[in-house]
Amino acid sequence: SGDLAKVKFVKDGKFGLMIPESAEGVPTDILHPREMWKDKAAYDATASKLVSLFTENFKKFADKVGAEINSAGMGQ
Repeated sequence: SGDLAKVKFVKDGKFGLMIPESAEGVPTDILHPREMWKDKAAYDATASKLVSLFTENFKKFADKVGAEINSAGMGQ
């Protein structure tokens, strides 16, 4: 419907994803995964581990992509 084109987005600090601040009919906490976890420290630890796993795995492909993709894949 184009509704998301009208809302503000925030950049996720760990994954770099652009997340809408709101979406009609969607509870705000669902848009922000950390808010769905009771234990915020556990979320932070799990998210950090996932970022590390992605970064380590991406190293296998770093020499096969351009600088822009490489920079994004290595979390820079």
